[in-house]
Amino acid sequence: MTISRRLWWVATGAWAALIFALSSIPTSTYASGVNLRDALLHATEYAVLAWLLRRCGLSWTMAFLLASAYGASDEFHQSFVPNRDASAMDWFFDIVGASVGATVGGLELGSAGTSEESLEA
Repeated sequence: MTISRRLWWVATGAWAALIFALSSIPTSTYASGVNLRDALLHATEYAVLAWLLRRCGLSWTMAFLLASAYGASDEFHQSFVPNRDASAMDWFFDIVGASVGATVGGLELGSAGTSEESLEA
């Protein structure tokens, strides 16, 4: 594994830790329903995560599945945080973001997909 790829893994771990930390913050009030701001935040968080996973050299499918699974585990985690809940709708937006991030990451890597040369560019 090259230094460049290791740095992408470090960045991915840091991003996942940030997601976990932010979802560990209790809210002062319980909010139900869907709002555009929340949907965009969820989609963006997981788009970045899937994009980072693609930069680590994972295939579209693996980046998408890992980011989506992390989204599911994060929703479960939030069920233990005061005034937060595990929301299927939030997970849906996590999945949408993961799909976009994995796709954009693949486009950036070009037709080579996960080749070492494309990752170091």
